[in-house]
Amino acid sequence: SSRKQIMEVFCPPRFSALAHKFGLHPSIAFDLHTGWDLNDTQSVEYVWKCIMDIRPAMLFTSPRCSSFCTFAKWNEHKPGFQSSREEGMRHLKECIAMRKHQHAQGRYFCHEHPLNASSWQLEFVEELMALEGVVLIRCDQCMFGQGTWHNGEWKHALKPTGFLTNCPGVAK
Repeated sequence: SSRKQIMEVFCPPRFSALAHKFGLHPSIAFDLHTGWDLNDTQSVEYVWKCIMDIRPAMLFTSPRCSSFCTFAKWNEHKPGFQSSREEGMRHLKECIAMRKHQHAQGRYFCHEHPLNASSWQLEFVEELMALEGVVLIRCDQCMFGQGTWHNGEWKHALKPTGFLTNCPGVAK
């Protein structure tokens, strides 16, 4: 298709909902919220088939970050943490492979994780960060309405977030 399409992996259709404002067209959002279990090998194979067939101009990925967040160290001793960490690592590696493919094909990607997550220090993430044209952007989620209720009043929440992208428009 000659249409500039976007695809989301490990994301509910957040960006797809805004795609038309930027001259883009949504394709598929692969996420548990949309019925896709990316722990299932066949589902992951289908995601790759769609990436190859659709050739999205932009791929947004936001794999679960709980295993890499600053609070994860407090949960390391809890039952289930190691299996959750392995799942998070598997998902992150799959997303990195998808982003590297996008980059090699001359197409864009955007990856989102908390800025202070330990995932940024992983060797395979650093390899992606080192690719030509890839930049890490800091954004505080309060700019986009992130917040919480405190004593009956809505308060903005800072939540420093990193966006790793090779798209100049996103980097602005």
